[in-house]
Amino acid sequence: MGNLTNEILLNIRKNHKLSRNGLESISGFKARTIESYERAESKPSKEYIEFISLYFGIPDAYIRGESEIIKLDEALQQVLMYQSIYNYDDEKMAEILGIVLVEIYEQFKVKNKIYHPDFKDNILLKLNIAENLQIKSSKFWITKEYFLKDTTGEFNNDLLNVLEEKYNLAEQNGIDITPEYYASIIKKRNQPETTYTPISKLSEIPEKFKEILELLPFAPDSFIDTLTDKLKAMRDAQKL
Repeated sequence: MGNLTNEILLNIRKNHKLSRNGLESISGFKARTIESYERAESKPSKEYIEFISLYFGIPDAYIRGESEIIKLDEALQQVLMYQSIYNYDDEKMAEILGIVLVEIYEQFKVKNKIYHPDFKDNILLKLNIAENLQIKSSKFWITKEYFLKDTTGEFNNDLLNVLEEKYNLAEQNGIDITPEYYASIIKKRNQPETTYTPISKLSEIPEKFKEILELLPFAPDSFIDTLTDKLKAMRDAQKL
């Protein structure tokens, strides 16, 4: 490919009819920083390329000039936005998704497709992902008409019941991670409106948090692990 990363970034912004100030208002990345990337005055940060990739649905490999594939798989885009929001590494994502090998998750990103040969039509895999990430199934372009069928072409009733239950739960309880929602999180990370002052002793803990501390011993380990990960992500976001 002939285009350099800075030229690709410039073209993406212009193709979406956005000014640098407009992109700043969406992402929180400063207009001057965006200009420096587009003019090749400085190397684009990993975080900026990731944002452009996920917000506009364009593979990061294309932005880096390493691929001619210009469209990011919609299902993969959902997963990667989730990963970016929570600052999870690939190993953590593989764990959350119930994938045995982190290499399989890494292959999804390289191949630009949520695919695994063990799952016919990938429906079960995508439903499991929607369930584990608590994202709406419809965000993975799944409809009931495409549920798995057995080799005779008829619905396998036992499997269909499992799939329908997973589908309905994800649709009812799942969140809708849109590019706009994703951008709002990244903007807060880039331009935090609130600062957090670390406390050095328990007596400094606000009253509203003390009740939570008293209840934590009764929480299951899974809840504590999830809460810890989210608080760490918030803490790290404040450092950016």
